[in-house]
Amino acid sequence: MGTNEDIYKNDLNILREQSKDLRLEYYFKAVVKPDGPGSEELREILDITEEDGCEYQARKEKEVSMKPVKKRDLVVREVVKPLLKSAGFKNRRQDWFKELEDSWMLIHMQNSQWNSSLTGACFGFYISVTKKSDIRTEITEQWIYNQGKDLSQFDFLPYGGMLSHNCSGNMYKIDGYRNYLPTDEPIENILTQIRQDFKEYVVPALLDVHNIE
Repeated sequence: MGTNEDIYKNDLNILREQSKDLRLEYYFKAVVKPDGPGSEELREILDITEEDGCEYQARKEKEVSMKPVKKRDLVVREVVKPLLKSAGFKNRRQDWFKELEDSWMLIHMQNSQWNSSLTGACFGFYISVTKKSDIRTEITEQWIYNQGKDLSQFDFLPYGGMLSHNCSGNMYKIDGYRNYLPTDEPIENILTQIRQDFKEYVVPALLDVHNIE
């Protein structure tokens, strides 16, 4: 009787007779398994090249419903802007501000400089309050001086936002590659999650703030 490894390799040799797309599909599922052959050996068994893999990744990237950054833009336009506007915030580009009794509440949206189809779209909202007398330049630039004294959207969510499937550190993350292939979460799911975050937790907490105390 053959060993498990012999049986496994025999199955791979049978798969080698299938179409290149099927072999590539199998390759990207198998290459992440810790108990399988290495990527170079697996490509040799399946008779595919590294270039074949890159072409397959590029093709899958073209098949996604929407680029990660486009999904982020839709989230901001359809969810964040309307909800913050309803809470009394004015908007200028990536900043929101609201006058309180003795201060300004500021929200700055920060994007990862590495945003791409590979890494996904990572972005977060940083919230702070500054006395009117302490505003140094433009209101929308005050967030620069408030770094380290601000809160992120996840500070208002249960368990620090860890229950949100779009949570990545202190930022939201939309799509990006997983197991060497692009992901494509339905935009409806993303809109629903972030709308719930802001509507049920973030905005109600901000509405309770009337002064710097």
